[in-house]
Amino acid sequence: MLRRLSLVALLASAAPAVWAQAKAPIAVLLLAHGGSAKWDAQITQVKKAVEKAGYPVEIALGMADPANIEKALAKLSAKRPSKVVCVPILISSNSELYEQFAYVLGLREQPSADFLEGMRQAAKLGQGEERSAGFGKKGRDKGHDHRHHTSLDARQVKTKLDLKLASALDDHPYVAQILLARARAVSKNPAKEIVAIVSHGPYTDAMEGPWMETADKAARQLAQLGGFAEAKAFNMRDDAPIPVRQAKAKELRAYCQQRSKEGKQIIIVPHLVSMNGIEKHITKALDGLFYKISREALLPHPLVEQWVLAQIKSHE
Repeated sequence: MLRRLSLVALLASAAPAVWAQAKAPIAVLLLAHGGSAKWDAQITQVKKAVEKAGYPVEIALGMADPANIEKALAKLSAKRPSKVVCVPILISSNSELYEQFAYVLGLREQPSADFLEGMRQAAKLGQGEERSAGFGKKGRDKGHDHRHHTSLDARQVKTKLDLKLASALDDHPYVAQILLARARAVSKNPAKEIVAIVSHGPYTDAMEGPWMETADKAARQLAQLGGFAEAKAFNMRDDAPIPVRQAKAKELRAYCQQRSKEGKQIIIVPHLVSMNGIEKHITKALDGLFYKISREALLPHPLVEQWVLAQIKSHE
């Protein structure tokens, strides 16, 4: 009889733990630009890390594509989550694409007018004025693949799930650590080297200031961590009109030329989620100059996975 009572007491004490394990999970939706098969595969690796941490997770690739997001949310809905943390694997929260993600998820009242205009302009690639600037006949930039820019579906998703949108990578300390690893891979004497971190950049002038504010912070963190003479952030404004892109290329070139004249060695580090083609624009802008360049973006790196998990934890 005593043994039976002990067993009942043991089961009763374990009940709260069983209930805690059975409560509705937090699910995760990874939002990513995507593009090449390699890029998509890198996002899939991040998904595996999130799954390993015990979260139901899906991926929605594309330029805030409502159809892809709805499909992913439908799969997560079957898990009956208490909430879905949407993590945008983007360089900056200060971007038209981030704004559009917020709108599509129902977390912003109006779509991003600048994003939609940028999509319309990108869809025109392949016309004569673009081909003359180095774009292919099929409407594809020879460096940056614009096929993912053709959708203009600007509706909000239909879901009853509680959605939370995390921030983008921005100036999170992990970003500087990854950029440092990329710079060190080609560095020999940090005290005599300057590092230029080069990102894609926003579409509009209005968004460039906020974008560069966080990029500059990441550059300063990189310089401090690595002991480099200097680190400075640039962007190529790769979806902007041709004159803007040309001006950004000249800005990067002028900086590197001046620092070279001063006796500094130049290191270029792509400040990109994945190598997506604009690195070819970087090398074209610096044609004839002596510099070293990292051939790796932020992905693949385990710290991106750790950043995603940190974003999830911050919304629990």
